[in-house]
Amino acid sequence: MKENVFMSLLKSELRKLIANCDNKLFQELEKVLIDIKEAKEYYEPLFSLCSRRLAPMEKSVLEMSIFLWLFESFYVYRLDFVCLLLIGNGHDLYSRRQYVSSFQQVQKVDTYQKFEFLRQHKLEMLVRENDRELRNSIAHNRFKIDEKGSVSIQGKKVDMVSRIDDLMDFGNLVSKTFVECLGDIRIKQDD
Repeated sequence: MKENVFMSLLKSELRKLIANCDNKLFQELEKVLIDIKEAKEYYEPLFSLCSRRLAPMEKSVLEMSIFLWLFESFYVYRLDFVCLLLIGNGHDLYSRRQYVSSFQQVQKVDTYQKFEFLRQHKLEMLVRENDRELRNSIAHNRFKIDEKGSVSIQGKKVDMVSRIDDLMDFGNLVSKTFVECLGDIRIKQDD
């Protein structure tokens, strides 16, 4: 999906959700966005490690670790934000015999369940199934690394650097959209 089409769709949905938030939820969302901005400083040292002289296997293991971290923290954190928005708009997310009502509870919900929740509410544009599958393959040791450092999953080579870059770009785009939408709503509230 082209970036501007994606942004337009996402902005439209987020604006509707944010506009209906009560003040308490709005403040929690702003706090989450501050956390998102501050987390960026942790990623730079990780990426600088990749530029060091490492053996091919070491570099591949480091890249897979970075991908896992980005998926679990950088990407899923943004999904948590949208799930909280949906909950704040009266949509029920049910997990482990209870309804989820806070950001901390949303963070404990399984990623697959979050994907289903987003799909159910027509926000499938945020669902990155291929990244979840890659995450699962890495986390459950279903990969091979050859002597040149090439990562393969089910016999197919995976370009970890491009997957990392793509996930980072997507997460940054989503963050930018969140910030714009919150700013737009804040300006309207101040009028």
